[in-house]
Amino acid sequence: MDFDREIFLDAYADNIEQQNEDALTSMPMGEVVNALMQESDEWQGTPSELLSALEQKAASLRLNTAARTWPKAANAVTRRMNEIRANLEQAGIEIDSGKGVRGAPKE
Repeated sequence: MDFDREIFLDAYADNIEQQNEDALTSMPMGEVVNALMQESDEWQGTPSELLSALEQKAASLRLNTAARTWPKAANAVTRRMNEIRANLEQAGIEIDSGKGVRGAPKE
């Protein structure tokens, strides 16, 4: 192929970033965490407090928290956050189980 190496790598990186963004927005929990972190650089609290904050944010976004994939209890929040951890980290959001959620999504 007659492509410049840098052009190819830039296009590849853009494609990976777009796939990650699509993955996050396809998961209600990912979309809500992303939206929550756009308002703040850091969030700290218990899993129960996080569930409450996410439910409030989901309501403001008019997202259905009755969906099967939405966590119903604090222990499920931790499980769901671990499932989407790699996608969140790719978006610049760091999860620290002992401290909370840090960072802000890339624009």
